Amino acid sequence: MVAAASTEELSPPREADQETQTTALAGLIRRFFPVFVHGAMLFVVLALVAYYDDPIVTMRWGGALSCGVHVALMFVEARRTRLVVTPLSFYFFWYAMAAGAAAVFIAGEMERRRFWWFSTAQLSAQDLADGYVLCLIGGLCLHAGMQLMRPMDDERRNVFPPRAPLGRFMHTGFGLLLLFLVGIATRTTSLAGYLGGAGGILNRGSLVALSAFALLVPAKKRDLPFWLMLGLGIAIEFLVTLRSGSKALLMYTFLPIVWLAFIDRALRRWMAVIVPALIIFYLGVLAPVISTMRSTTAESEGPIITRILTTIEEGNYKTQDISDNLEGLFSRQFEASSVGFIVQEVNRRGFMDGETLDYLVYGFVPRVIWPNKPSVTRGHWFNEYLRQERDLHTSIGQMATGELYWNFGTAGVCLGMSLLGLLLGAMWRFSGSAPDREPLALLCHITVMFLMNNMAEFGTTLMAGVYYLLFFGTLFWLTRTFGANVRGRRAEPRGPSPRLGVA
Repeated sequence: MVAAASTEELSPPREADQETQTTALAGLIRRFFPVFVHGAMLFVVLALVAYYDDPIVTMRWGGALSCGVHVALMFVEARRTRLVVTPLSFYFFWYAMAAGAAAVFIAGEMERRRFWWFSTAQLSAQDLADGYVLCLIGGLCLHAGMQLMRPMDDERRNVFPPRAPLGRFMHTGFGLLLLFLVGIATRTTSLAGYLGGAGGILNRGSLVALSAFALLVPAKKRDLPFWLMLGLGIAIEFLVTLRSGSKALLMYTFLPIVWLAFIDRALRRWMAVIVPALIIFYLGVLAPVISTMRSTTAESEGPIITRILTTIEEGNYKTQDISDNLEGLFSRQFEASSVGFIVQEVNRRGFMDGETLDYLVYGFVPRVIWPNKPSVTRGHWFNEYLRQERDLHTSIGQMATGELYWNFGTAGVCLGMSLLGLLLGAMWRFSGSAPDREPLALLCHITVMFLMNNMAEFGTTLMAGVYYLLFFGTLFWLTRTFGANVRGRRAEPRGPSPRLGVA
């Protein structure tokens, strides 16, 4: 009887343990299922390489498969959160083109060519295919690292607004206006130079303020003044961003309106108009204007915005065909070109064994301590390496995968890209699963998104990630540490922040 009673007493804990283990297993599957799908795609591409041994087949069928899988993963990721646009969904969207459609296009071009031009270098189809496979390997490792660290919180949790005065102030309309003005000021004045790395983060302040304004104002308060203010803000953001001459940054200025249409079911039908309009605008106006400006005017002929307006006034860009601009887009986005060149260099001269990463020794020293610190970006250096001449006005990216392979081979790509994934995932964890409820968290969220698609080198991305991690970690600690406790309120999945003044 004693033994039976003991067995009965132990049964409930065992059942509880089994339930806990089942829940933990379900959580692991939910977290890493996209990585398994991504890994299966890479396995199929490697099988194509082994079976056919044909670089054209590798890029064509690998690109088609990659495009489909990245689009599918984008939808899976978008459905995990009501925010829709996350660092990973943004990454999958970008690489559906860069590793998918662009690879199919390049494969078709290589059937008609003997080689592919990358700056002054001639690349064979095999070099491009090898670089393409390395990019896929690096992308999988980056994804795996991010999935390990990313936030997976339930969005229906209690939301406790920041306690510190700064955090509470950012939840007001005046806080958003200040963030918008700071973002504009850092790009139109010398303020960014005084702020150092923080200035690079605050550059996005205006875009973040517009996004927060669009996402946090409830539908019933989106009246005519709301749309006028949002439209005026986007127009100002676009005009200021013209100073950069970057097509990607100019297209990002439309993020608030696209984001709002994604998450609001009542506005989602407008995506059928917004998306085609933006594609036509990019291919028919923006891309030809910027490309014409870069090819027909010199750096010394005046500010970029003046040269752009002159190009529009002269109307030379109208002679360019939309299909040509689409081909140019695919050529620029095919990151395997630079990695393929590095593969070619490794085959000729061997690995660099860390030589091109020497800037990491001094890169973390603040310029406040070392005002004359050498530049840590390697775009000009890589351009000189390619051209064998000095051209300070051109910068070419090695890409993180390329720099890692150049120094440490395939093992270096796997370890280095996984490290970047862990770093970016840790930053994403700071912003949480519902960053739209707090403007400062949304600033972190957007910073991670843009950093993922701007990995010109491994070293500079690593330094930026470490700096951003320290910056946001300190910022969130300050906004949550001081002041009286604020009683939390349960957040509805689509409702505004309970503390935002503009709502």
